[in-house]
Amino acid sequence: MKRASCSKLGPMPHSDLLQQLLESYAADDRTTHIGAVFLPSRARCIEWVELLRKATFPGFFEPTRLTQDNIQKRTVKLLADIDVIAYEQIRQTERYLLTQRGEANAGDHCPQCDVVAREKTDAFMREMPEVRRKLALDVQAAFDGD
Repeated sequence: MKRASCSKLGPMPHSDLLQQLLESYAADDRTTHIGAVFLPSRARCIEWVELLRKATFPGFFEPTRLTQDNIQKRTVKLLADIDVIAYEQIRQTERYLLTQRGEANAGDHCPQCDVVAREKTDAFMREMPEVRRKLALDVQAAFDGD
C-alpha cells in the first residue's frame, strides 16, 4: 500500500480519511472555529486559575516547599505570570467581542483592545489582596462551621 506523504507530519497512511475530514470541516461550520484567533484559550485560563490559587493560598498548591527565603522571588514570578495570562486572555476576549459586533479594528492590530485589556488587567491585579482577605474569612467561617 502506497502512503501519501505530508512534509511536516511524515508519511500519511490515511489520505482518504484526511480528505474526508477536511471536506467535513468545510461543509459544516457549526462544529469548527477555523481562523478564529480571538477566542480566549481554555488551557491558558485553566493555567491562570491554578496560578491564582497559588497566589491566594501560598504553600498549599506549590510543587515545592515555600520558605521565607524563596517566597518573595516566587511571588514576583507568580504575579508576572498571572499578569501576562490575564492581559493576553482579556485582550483576546476584547478582540473577539469587537469581531462579533462587526466593529472595525478588531483584528490583530487593535490598539483600543490593548488599552482596555491593560486597564482591566491592572484593575484585577489591584484587587487580589482584597479578594485574598475575603477568601481567608470564608475559609475561617468554613472551619468554624458557619
